[in-house]
Amino acid sequence: MASFISYATGCYKSRKIFACPVRKLCYIVCNMKKVLFIAITAFLIASFSLVAWAFLFSISPEEEKALGRRIAKSIERRMPVYKDIEYEKRLMRIGYNLAGVSERKDIDYTFTIIDRDEINGFATFGGYIYIYKGAMDKTETDDELASIIAHEIGHVSAKHLTKRLEQDKAFSFGFALLDAFILRKQKRRKDIQRIVNISYDIIRRGYTKQDEYEADRLGTRYCYRAGYNPLAAITLLNKLKKEKRENGMLAIFENIDILRTHPYIDERIDTVLSEVAAIKAEEEFKKHDPAI
Repeated sequence: MASFISYATGCYKSRKIFACPVRKLCYIVCNMKKVLFIAITAFLIASFSLVAWAFLFSISPEEEKALGRRIAKSIERRMPVYKDIEYEKRLMRIGYNLAGVSERKDIDYTFTIIDRDEINGFATFGGYIYIYKGAMDKTETDDELASIIAHEIGHVSAKHLTKRLEQDKAFSFGFALLDAFILRKQKRRKDIQRIVNISYDIIRRGYTKQDEYEADRLGTRYCYRAGYNPLAAITLLNKLKKEKRENGMLAIFENIDILRTHPYIDERIDTVLSEVAAIKAEEEFKKHDPAI
């Protein structure tokens, strides 16, 4: 035993670490502890950073509205706005009915008509919603038009664009500028325009499929709550299917490309049908349980 201790001690003194199995084992264990410590520390820092990022770069309703106004001005300079009292009355009547049953009460919705012939629509920050004139002309009933508007309100209600903006690394610096120059009304047009450009780029890139499905589900519920037939969305989607066969592509993918990532039509129809079935099941359950 004494000779073993002397051997191990000799290895240590002579720095012949790997000549001694015991010392080698101790060396490996010590290094494993260091690696584990570094890994745990890195994980904790990363976790804290994500929480801190979410806290520091979250967008308030006031900031969203301010950004929405800037984006709206930019869009309306780039795209033709259609002005007609009867069209506007119809759009606002249906739009405000649907907005009134959505979850978001912290913003004021604004509805505008784009003078183009496609069945299309899109939403931007702060409740600014744009519906193409073609969508109003080609929808035979208010129920069909409501399904388009409700889908866009669903995007706003779920804050899809806002969440994308919060997660965009390119926006981290821009957010500080937004707070400093838009909300505090300091005149730094170049910096403000940079924020607008980043935000507009996010809009152009479109939504994820998950966002689209959620907007379909929410839109279906909003139509039902506001007294519109949610199954009219299926009629409209079948029209788009027909348009795809005739033209070789969906009009919904054209021009501004805001809805470029829309899922396949059949998948969207399935989403609407599933949500209608869920609504009916909930209503049936309420009939048998008056306490709900």
